[in-house]
Amino acid sequence: MSKIRIKSTIFGDETEKEIVEVFGIKNNHKVMYIYNDTKVSIELSSNTIIIIRENDESRLILKFRDNDSITSDYYIKSLNIIVKVKTKTKLLKIDKNSLKIKYDLFIADCFSDSFTYNLEWESLK
Repeated sequence: MSKIRIKSTIFGDETEKEIVEVFGIKNNHKVMYIYNDTKVSIELSSNTIIIIRENDESRLILKFRDNDSITSDYYIKSLNIIVKVKTKTKLLKIDKNSLKIKYDLFIADCFSDSFTYNLEWESLK
């Protein structure tokens, strides 16, 4: 397990760019950090990325595989309901210390937006 410095950016066709710079932990094929009271866990494999974002209000699971559409869950805790979300991955690039994902997001079968997500990390010494 190593401590890392993380920089991520996410933006959509209809949303403003959000830049996050935090410290986190990398353990084997998993990157973890906390931002704005939200725990973020990113599981990395050679062809699939799973992002789990959880806070007191919700738990969102997003799955990405290059040129694939994958359905997962968005759990709204206060209402005790699960809404299906689907990602249609247009680009998935995984390097040693970074990843880039371009995808369309559908919530309850309705198109939400097209996003680009970039994540870079470096080990702290």
